[in-house]
Amino acid sequence: MSKPQDDLSYIRASLEELETYLLSKDLFWPVSTPAGMRTFPKLTLGNLLLAIKKLNAYTGPAVQREYSQITGDVEVIHNKWTTAWENKASREFGSRLRQWTHYLNDLQKNEETHAPYYPFEIRVRVLIALLDEFAAADDQQALTQLDVALQAKLTRSVFIWEPELQPEFPQDKFWFLYGKI
Repeated sequence: MSKPQDDLSYIRASLEELETYLLSKDLFWPVSTPAGMRTFPKLTLGNLLLAIKKLNAYTGPAVQREYSQITGDVEVIHNKWTTAWENKASREFGSRLRQWTHYLNDLQKNEETHAPYYPFEIRVRVLIALLDEFAAADDQQALTQLDVALQAKLTRSVFIWEPELQPEFPQDKFWFLYGKI
């Protein structure tokens, strides 16, 4: 199955659970994976927003029709449960920030061991960027300090994810996808 179809399947499955998820206390919600597919990540707002953003990178007309429908469905639920959405997103921002902090601490302690994982680990920083409008002020301040530390270690390079995703992740906002340790 193609990458856009993987993202589309994940978003569809997540939409079935989204209202229940938003009203739950859980931050990471299991999503049923259809038989024969790679296991879906847990439902979080960050994971959902990332899948939507990646799906938008694919320009085929069939994918774009689905994209329009799905983003509309997500927007309806977001508007219906705005406060629950904001609270969940804020909690996830804090959780992802802690996760990112752990990776950067490990990187600081042993760069040789942890630098090769940067292209994988950077996904957490992308999730943080997608959730940043919901962050508490102290979390934003902590992120700024982490970014300064990362910039000191980062060597500018080409976009490190799949080239077809680059238009959705411009360098001015997602600068950390344009470098390596």
